[in-house]
Formats: sequence, C-alpha cells, structure tokens
Amino acid sequence: MYVYWNDMLYAEVTAYGGLNQSTLEVLGDQPGPTPDQHPGLMPYWRLALEPHWGDHYLMVGTFGMYSQTEPGRFAGRNTATGRTSISTSASTRSTSTTATSTA
Repeated sequence: MYVYWNDMLYAEVTAYGGLNQSTLEVLGDQPGPTPDQHPGLMPYWRLALEPHWGDHYLMVGTFGMYSQTEPGRFAGRNTATGRTSISTSASTRSTSTTATSTA
C-alpha cells in the first residue's frame, strides 16, 4: 500500500513472505538440503520527500525491512533471530527535453 500526498511525500508499507525450498528450486536457486527459513511476514517500508521546481526534481528518503531468519539446520526449534535493515537514498532528475549550456 502506498500514498503520494501533496505531490511531494511518498510513503509505502508492504509485507513479504519467504519462499519454501521447492519454490526456490523451481526458480533456479540451489538452497541446499536445509535452507534458512523466514517465518511470518517481513514488513518493508519506504518514506521519501520529493520536492520539485519546474522541470527539476529532488528525492531524499529512507527505506527498510525487518525479517526473522531461522537457520535451516535448526528449523522449528524457535531459533529465529530478527534483523532490521535501514538505508537512505537520494536522487535528482530533470524532465526537460532541451539542454542548453553557456560558456
């Protein structure tokens, strides 16, 4: 689910689930005999501020995900550990189709 408010603020919240061993194999992955498991859902978020001036845009934001990983050899033994990954991002762009330069 996402919201783009006032042509400037973008917010998104999504949840992902892990893939089981047979699905990983169908997709070409080689997870081994005891792949890690990701019990439950893994929430993902993104928040970005996107002001613009005419044809020029700036984006500054953050995004992250929380997941629990249960090592494959201990699956089902309540050994899951949680991890949160948080990152930042920034970019600029121009939608102008005409470029000019002066010397």
